[in-house]
Amino acid sequence: AASDEAGSDDEANQSQHHASMKNLLNLGVAVHGYAANNNDQLPPDLGATLAYVDRNSEWTEEDKRPASPQEKARLYLTPQDQKATEIPDAATPQWINENTSYMYLGREDVTLSAIPQDVWATTVLLHERLDAKHPQPDADNQIAVVWCDGHVEMLTPDQAKQRIAESKKT
Repeated sequence: AASDEAGSDDEANQSQHHASMKNLLNLGVAVHGYAANNNDQLPPDLGATLAYVDRNSEWTEEDKRPASPQEKARLYLTPQDQKATEIPDAATPQWINENTSYMYLGREDVTLSAIPQDVWATTVLLHERLDAKHPQPDADNQIAVVWCDGHVEMLTPDQAKQRIAESKKT
C-alpha cells in the first residue's frame, strides 16, 4: 500500500508539473503576442498579457466557445494555487499581477528584437515562483521555466536561480 501511495504522489507531482508547464507555454505565447501587437515592446507586466491569452484554449476546444476571463485567469496560477485561490468571474490585469503564481522577467523598456536571437533559448522569460508549493516538495522539487524562444522545462531551484540571474544580464 505504501508503494501505491508513493506512485500516486509521483503521478500528482508529474500532473501538476505538466499543467504548470502548459500554463507557462501559453503565457509565453501571450507575451510574444503582446510584443507582436505593440511594436515589439515587451509587456510592462504579466497582467498586460491577459488580452493576448488564446481565446479558444484547450479547456474550450470541445464546445468551441471563447474562454471566459475566469478561465483565462486560471493560466496565471499553478494547479496548487488554483485550489487555494478564489478567481473572480471577471479577472483583470491588476488581479493577475497581484495573484499570479509566475514571475515575469520582461521589462517594458526592452523590445523583443533587442534580445539577440542566439540567446533566446537560454534567456528566461517567465518562471514559476521559486517558493512554489508542490504537493510533495521533497519528492520532486523543480521549478517550471519558459525561455524566450518558447520552450519550457523543469529545473531544480538552484539551476533556476542561476539561469534567472544569467537572464537578467541579457
